[in-house]
Amino acid sequence: MSKKHSQRLADLCRKHGIALAYLFGSQTRAGAKILAGEKVLVQDPLADLDIGIITEEPLPPPPQRHKFYARLYNEMMILRRSADFRPFLDKYLQEVLEEI
Repeated sequence: MSKKHSQRLADLCRKHGIALAYLFGSQTRAGAKILAGEKVLVQDPLADLDIGIITEEPLPPPPQRHKFYARLYNEMMILRRSADFRPFLDKYLQEVLEEI
């Protein structure tokens, strides 16, 4: 993990009271490469990075929990890939046209 990315991730975890953050799922290796500062070739534009967290304190109550997750998601620039929505549009159009 590059110093820059590791420090940003550590800062993010401290800010939000995260004791442990981990990657899992089919894109684990891609996420590790992104954290290491390597370029990642996106094979499946519909794939996402699955990130699990364990917080130091209990999560906020359900009515406020979405705000916690929204703040965390918005600050996850470390692992965010540039979004190309064309594949989503193509997939949507393909599925809609198949139904007709």
